[in-house]
Amino acid sequence: MGKNLEPQFAFRCDKKTIQKLEHIAEKNTRTRNQEMKHIIKKYINEYEAEHGKIIIEEKEENKRKISPLNPFGAGLAVGDALGEIVVDKIKQKRD
Repeated sequence: MGKNLEPQFAFRCDKKTIQKLEHIAEKNTRTRNQEMKHIIKKYINEYEAEHGKIIIEEKEENKRKISPLNPFGAGLAVGDALGEIVVDKIKQKRD
């Protein structure tokens, strides 16, 4: 089984609320996590409909960093960098 790359967020909640959430998730054929994501996204959409779209600017530290010493970078940048290298090689062969 692959590792989930989505960030994790934990919060505290009383047992009865969690049980009710699990009940709703089961009725919607979702996992508890999927149900929570659905509820949060729905809330965000409702908020944005009332207050306008929320613009999230990418922070500098979250941008992909590739060092000239290590063109493959680290983490998710590795796949991106390798993909770009492969695409460049294919384009060069076509020319």
